[in-house]
Amino acid sequence: MFTLNAKTKESIRKSTGIDPEELPMMAADDIDKAIEERIGKKLEVGYLDTSVLAARGSVYIHLHRLISNSWIDKMISKI
Repeated sequence: MFTLNAKTKESIRKSTGIDPEELPMMAADDIDKAIEERIGKKLEVGYLDTSVLAARGSVYIHLHRLISNSWIDKMISKI
């Protein structure tokens, strides 16, 4: 187990509005909701920016075959 220094904890608290000690005990959905409330808009999860990763040799990234969960859900709902 590792510990965060005070500056890192304050940075997490300032950017997310969540106490760093509470983060490991929270569900991912709860963290997303807290951040959405803090920034005042919904978090968007879409395609990854693969322009940097494509040069690292991944065929799927190079051919733009890396997809998001929302795209998968949309395709399943069409079935």
